[in-house]
Amino acid sequence: FLQLRKRMAMGRCCGSFLAVLAVVAEGFFLCPPLEQGVRRPRGVVVARATETEDEVVGVDMWGEAVTARDMTPAVLPEVPAAEVPKTYVNSDFAGSEWKIGILWRNAKKFDVTWFRCLDDGTAVWGFPFDPKGKWKLDEGAYLTVTREFFLGWHGKRIYTAKTFDDPNYLEGVVRGWRPWTPANVMGRWQAIRLGVDRPNPPPWLQEGYFDEDDDDDEQSGDQAEKTEKQ
Repeated sequence: FLQLRKRMAMGRCCGSFLAVLAVVAEGFFLCPPLEQGVRRPRGVVVARATETEDEVVGVDMWGEAVTARDMTPAVLPEVPAAEVPKTYVNSDFAGSEWKIGILWRNAKKFDVTWFRCLDDGTAVWGFPFDPKGKWKLDEGAYLTVTREFFLGWHGKRIYTAKTFDDPNYLEGVVRGWRPWTPANVMGRWQAIRLGVDRPNPPPWLQEGYFDEDDDDDEQSGDQAEKTEKQ
């Protein structure tokens, strides 16, 4: 009976010892060291304060190694601000007189004449029979001058130009119609202001002007069409 009790006591001691070993082992596997046991998911980069630029600090979403140099934020170049086109008011053109050259469609040379923008919004032309019209400034950037015929016998002409930074020059398109033809683009025109100093050459004589010429003509034509419908 005494031997049986000794064996049972020894069995309980061995069981307790084995239980302690199991708990320690389980805790070891549940809490391994971070650098050895934890596998970081792809795409997660962990940086350390002691890393150098060429030290691998993680992997990207494709499994490629990522260095500290790769994590340096890119410096984007500064985008220059867009230039704001110059605008004008009616007083900038009221009372002005212009020499104008008109190149009609299929013509080989310019017709040269003049027009004057009066303070009351009317326009006087240098064509024969004292033709008159009207002028107005739209959006501070589009000057439109019309030429009308007595009793409308020859239709109407609408001269529209997008203004330049230099207010002493104009260039645009001519739209109009005749009693027997519909409205269409009839030609192009250029004008220089008279009676003022013009320190700068005309824009159409400056380098690089014709790179933007088509866009200006299209805008002038669109504005002339709007004026025609009013």
